[in-house]
Amino acid sequence: MAVTTNSQPIVGAYGDVYTADVGTPVPDDIEDPGAAWTKLGMISEDGASWTPPEEETEEIKIWQSPYPARVVTTGLSSSLTFALDGWDRVTIPFALGGGTFADAGSTVVYTPPGPGESESKAIFMKVLDGDIKMGLYFPKGRVTGRDDSVFKPDEAALLNVEFGLEVVMDDVTGKPKAPYNLVFDAGTFPPSGGVAATGATAGTPGSWNPAGATPPSSLGAMTGVVTASPTTAWTTGQYVTRSDTGAADQGKCFWDSDSWESGVAP
Repeated sequence: MAVTTNSQPIVGAYGDVYTADVGTPVPDDIEDPGAAWTKLGMISEDGASWTPPEEETEEIKIWQSPYPARVVTTGLSSSLTFALDGWDRVTIPFALGGGTFADAGSTVVYTPPGPGESESKAIFMKVLDGDIKMGLYFPKGRVTGRDDSVFKPDEAALLNVEFGLEVVMDDVTGKPKAPYNLVFDAGTFPPSGGVAATGATAGTPGSWNPAGATPPSSLGAMTGVVTASPTTAWTTGQYVTRSDTGAADQGKCFWDSDSWESGVAP
């Protein structure tokens, strides 16, 4: 059975941090976010730290009780903290909120942004732990905290940043969109109370493996995750049924020798 996120603790064995324009959609591929995202390069050995939403509250008290009658949320904040080892034309503006470079003969001069002119960006962090892949996505945020860059013989000079999230408004509803998302690889993130399917055996209908596994929720979630048996093209009438039975194909799909296809094998 495949290793899953609920069968062993996740260890941040390896990862990368990427940035993009505000509102760039969450990547479809955790390992390769795509051309819209720019990798920030080397991260210090301490990795990255995510601070889940911190809630600011206010107690509403009443005369009749020493305990609050209500606790209302007045603010939420979340951040991602890491240190950049590399200094270049991507990492410096990211860490310092924007700015410009001027090539002046034998020197390159960086000019920081003015007060109140710091740029907002989207950010995506991927974490890899063997077969397990996960990510953290902020559609909008900006660097809100920095620590000292120390120049000395026995350690790297780092660009230490704290990236805090900002809200993105939905143009249609006028309401805030989700401020962040956690992203998981479908093959290693089992459904609640079950184990994700990693194989499918042809039949009329066929079956999912391992026995009792929860079927995938979409055709796309099967690609690179579910192994077909047999691996040759399934014969006429054979199929397996996904969990999204309300889809146009009623959740039926088959293996055509090199990819999963919608419907029943012709």
